[in-house]
Amino acid sequence: GEGFVYSYDAVGSFEAQKHAVNGDGGVLAVPMLDNFVMKKHRQLEDKTKEMTKDEALRLIKNTLNAVVEREITTGDAADIYVITKEGTTHEIFQLRKD
Repeated sequence: GEGFVYSYDAVGSFEAQKHAVNGDGGVLAVPMLDNFVMKKHRQLEDKTKEMTKDEALRLIKNTLNAVVEREITTGDAADIYVITKEGTTHEIFQLRKD
C-alpha cells in the first residue's frame, strides 16, 4: 500500500502527507525529504522507485542524525512509530551520542 504520515499544528489541525516535519530542525530536514521522498530536484535518478519500509526507516534515521548535527535545540531522542496492516511498532531512536 501507499504510505503516509500525519502532521499536526499548534491548533490541532492534521493532514495526511507523504512526509512532514515539525519543529526547529524542519528547515534542514525538508529539502532532504523533498529529494528522497517526493523525488524533487533530481536530474539523473529514476523518479518512479518506491521505498521499502526498511529504506524509509533508514532515511528517517539519517535525516534525524543530519538535523541534530546542525540544530542544537533538537532533543536527544525521537519516537518512531511504524503503522502497518500487521500492527504498530515503536522505537526510541537515540540521537545524541555525546
